[in-house]
Amino acid sequence: MDLIRTKTLSDAQYSDINKLCADCNQHDKTKLSFPIEDQTVYFLLYDEDVLLSALSAFSDENDSVECSAFTRPSHRQQGYFSSLLQEMEEEADEKDIIFTVDASCGDSVKVMEALEAELWYEEYMMELELSSLSTSPFLSSFSSSDSKVTLSPEQWDNQNENKNLNNKSENKNSKYIFKRNGIPVGSCQLSFRDSQIYFYHFEILPELRGKGLGTECFKLMLFKLYELRKNGTVLLQVSSDNMAAMALYQRAGFYITESLAYYLY
Repeated sequence: MDLIRTKTLSDAQYSDINKLCADCNQHDKTKLSFPIEDQTVYFLLYDEDVLLSALSAFSDENDSVECSAFTRPSHRQQGYFSSLLQEMEEEADEKDIIFTVDASCGDSVKVMEALEAELWYEEYMMELELSSLSTSPFLSSFSSSDSKVTLSPEQWDNQNENKNLNNKSENKNSKYIFKRNGIPVGSCQLSFRDSQIYFYHFEILPELRGKGLGTECFKLMLFKLYELRKNGTVLLQVSSDNMAAMALYQRAGFYITESLAYYLY
């Protein structure tokens, strides 16, 4: 067995992880993906050239570690996940460890129960096909030229006026700033993964919430993405108790694809 710890995945490792996820999703009837983000540490367990188990560990600003793990269905209950967890725990020190699992996956729930992890909260994964925006009522009356809101990369300056979503490279995480009349009012992050775009960390300044600004910013973001790609999928996660955000996303055409459970360990 070969246990690999890395912060940078090779093309071969990335391909192996995708195959592992596909096998697990087919077996478990789930749609989970393996998080590929900056500042993530990956733990991979190989038997020669076969990836048996993989674990990602992302340390967030709340002094906790968010983890996702996949183990080949034919090699479960053989201690492979435990080996990766033990290796990761040594680095996590005293930090809280948060596991993301599909609530419908019996094997994952059993593992959480065996670890005596506590169910913390639940979220929904939602998706939107960009092609559907061509006839979307949500954007039918929207005009970027009439909007007072603009969207630009975080490091925007007057010398880069032509910089926009089009020159963002593939497989890249990028932060964007929403501005109204030139003044920052909110932000979001986009992660481009081949035909998928992950939308997350969407925030409007607290003092400006409840005035329709979030809806306008969200419309602008979708409009820009549609201009850029026309096809592909936008994915996001939303807490099950955030009814306002859920309503906004559903009006835009997003639909729930899976329920995610977060366990505190």
